[in-house]
Amino acid sequence: MKSTEAENAMPLSVAKRKERLLREAAMYRAAIQKARVVVGHNLHVDVLARSVVTQAKVRIFSTLGGLVRLKGRNVQTLLPIALSAISFAAREKLLVPLLRVAVVLGAVGAGAGFIVRRKRRQQMDRAV
Repeated sequence: MKSTEAENAMPLSVAKRKERLLREAAMYRAAIQKARVVVGHNLHVDVLARSVVTQAKVRIFSTLGGLVRLKGRNVQTLLPIALSAISFAAREKLLVPLLRVAVVLGAVGAGAGFIVRRKRRQQMDRAV
């Protein structure tokens, strides 16, 4: 709480100090009550679910944004294209074959990454 320069220059009387402490205590109690209301509201199931979905969306966008670094492109512009491609694949019953191909490519990529990491580690061990 802000005090005036006159209050700082002169020592406060007991009555004024008591009044000031009572005002500060009332403000503190009001802030605690407001925090209780906010926490109670944020603990409702729908608010928690919305918060979880929002956080997941932000993390997905930031992760995809880090992976996709094309000139002038970002996740927000590429996501509708990807969703329309997935929708087309689902309509044409191509989703299962595409998922199989994605799993195989992912396994090959993971294996190649493992081999490259192992070779680098071996080279570093030889250099030391």
